[in-house]
Amino acid sequence: MRRTLHDRLLGADGTAGGEARFSTVGDDVRWAESGRFTWLGAERPFRRVLWLRATADGWCVEFEDGRPFHDWAPGAWAEHRCGADLYRGLVDATATGFAVTWHARGPAKDYTSTTTYERVPDPR
Repeated sequence: MRRTLHDRLLGADGTAGGEARFSTVGDDVRWAESGRFTWLGAERPFRRVLWLRATADGWCVEFEDGRPFHDWAPGAWAEHRCGADLYRGLVDATATGFAVTWHARGPAKDYTSTTTYERVPDPR
C-alpha cells in the first residue's frame, strides 16, 4: 500500500508506505495496515485495523474497537463525521488492485488522502 496526504490548512504533504493484509474471520474481513508515515520531516510507524461486515446493502466498516466508521457500497461515496469535520470517501478499482480517496473538511481539517493497494502474489 502507498498513501499520499495533502493538507491544505498546513500547506504540507505526507507519504506512507507499508502493507495491508486482508483475512476472513467468520463472515467478516479483517483489514490490517502497517508501515511508515513521513510527515513534516519526521518518519514514524503507523498501524490500523478495520473490520468489514457484510450488510444487505454492501458493507459496514468498523474501527478495531467496534465503533462504526462508515457504510460502504461499491461505487457509492462513504461519509464519516468526526466532530464538526466531514470525511467523504470513495473506493475505485484499479488495474492491479484498488484505491481509497478521502476528502476531510471542516473547522479542524482540510486534506485529501489517497491510498493505493496492489495485490502482491503469495510466494507459497
